Amino acid sequence: MCDFMWELRLLLVIALALAGCGRETPAVVGTKVPTEEGPETQAPASSDVGQAVEPADVEPLVEIDVEDAALTAKVKTRLMADSRVAALDIDVGGQNGIVTLKGSVKDEQEKAAAEEVARATEGVTDVVNMITPGTGGTP
Repeated sequence: MCDFMWELRLLLVIALALAGCGRETPAVVGTKVPTEEGPETQAPASSDVGQAVEPADVEPLVEIDVEDAALTAKVKTRLMADSRVAALDIDVGGQNGIVTLKGSVKDEQEKAAAEEVARATEGVTDVVNMITPGTGGTP
């Protein structure tokens, strides 16, 4: 039992250490931070000691619209639930209410069914159907 508790504690310490890896901590007023001008420069002074300094004009590397992602997931889920469509063969993308369907299905009926499901999904304003019939899908 003692060995088990020791191993559990060690595992917890390793997990906590790994959880902090790769995280950037904001610079705190009065600390030295690396800059382009030199190896270290004093962070800007402020009357509020300990206040975090936020970087200016930082743009995200990848901009994800949560509404677009939710709409894409909603359409994909509805395609999966429809027995007329081989949803695993269809890629779904969405932007500003416009859904794009790509992939391959067995025939025109399956292509039309996929578009019908997408159009009937709440939040979809238009569908771009780029599905190729006769080249895939379920037999």
